[in-house]
Amino acid sequence: MILADMTARGFEHVPGALIWTVIVIVYLITLIAMAGKWKVYRKAGEAGWKSLIPFYCSYIDYRISWDAKMFWAYFICSLTGSLIIGTSTYLALAAVILLVISFCISFVQDYKMAAAFGYGIGFALGLIFFRPLFTIILGFGRSRYRGPA
Repeated sequence: MILADMTARGFEHVPGALIWTVIVIVYLITLIAMAGKWKVYRKAGEAGWKSLIPFYCSYIDYRISWDAKMFWAYFICSLTGSLIIGTSTYLALAAVILLVISFCISFVQDYKMAAAFGYGIGFALGLIFFRPLFTIILGFGRSRYRGPA
């Protein structure tokens, strides 16, 4: 009965409109975050287009904030852990350990990225939990690149 009343009042388009509104907002935030990442790279002396290539931009992130070798440690731990997670019990335990190590490396990299622009642990937590917003702040804010931390 309630559904029939809502349809009679013209509410049948609300769910579709709401979905499209959310899609447009997410799309705009993504575009602004991409522009922010481009600006972060420019501040660090890298070409902005490097922020658009998925695997390569992660490598550049590590190079900007820490050391490129740590990217390879992170990549190997993540890949190996992901590949062996569904195997035997002993290998699954090793996979979990490797994945925890990769998460720790990622968190330290976020801290080092914040420190490379003169921010502390609070900003690093922002990068961990609200990456698009804090990338926009890094890119469009007044912070200057200080070199790898």
